[in-house]
Amino acid sequence: RFLVLEIGLESVDVKAVEEAKSKEIRMRDALISLLTKKTPEELLDVSKRANLKKEILDTLNRKLSKAKFHSIYFNKFIMQ
Repeated sequence: RFLVLEIGLESVDVKAVEEAKSKEIRMRDALISLLTKKTPEELLDVSKRANLKKEILDTLNRKLSKAKFHSIYFNKFIMQ
């Protein structure tokens, strides 16, 4: 199985975007670590999607110190 995930993050503070760009590798690694701990059933369960978004947002925000993202959107979510 594999997962193709494309997300969009939203913040009212431009510092969050700037800091995320400088920490992109760390943030990608944290996201991959989080998602590889999930079972296919957990990832495919639409009723758990809101919780998954919160977990991803919390994980990524922990990598930031200057500002935080407040919303996350799934632009692409494909699992095969």
